Amino acid sequence: MQTRDQLPTLLDELQKITEPHLFWNDWRMPFFRNDAAGVSVYENDDQIFLEAAVPGVKPDQIDISLEKGVIWIQAKAANEHMKGMKVHVATERKYSYRVPLPVKIDEHHPPQAECHDGILKVAVRKNQSSKPIKINVHSG
Repeated sequence: MQTRDQLPTLLDELQKITEPHLFWNDWRMPFFRNDAAGVSVYENDDQIFLEAAVPGVKPDQIDISLEKGVIWIQAKAANEHMKGMKVHVATERKYSYRVPLPVKIDEHHPPQAECHDGILKVAVRKNQSSKPIKINVHSG
């Protein structure tokens, strides 16, 4: 293997080593790098919801992890229908999203995830300390 063939692999490995340590505590940074394209994040009073596009991927081909307030979704569809054939051109269905959550989550309630029609939906319960507190004002 020539050195120029190894360069993309070396760059990928370097990115894996350095990127998690860069800006990890600034939740807005991945949106500037376009890591969240294809993802929607929204919330109500009790939960945070995340929707990610994963067309052509079955639920058992999706890996989701949650660590330090960041959800990492990795999905890859196998081209099983092409086995035994001579393939000239094939589209790879591979998705990877790292999405920082805007508030702390309740670690005692596991996130819920479902995939339907190429859209992965994840619901995460908010930590009570993340909810706003209503303060009543009395006349003095």
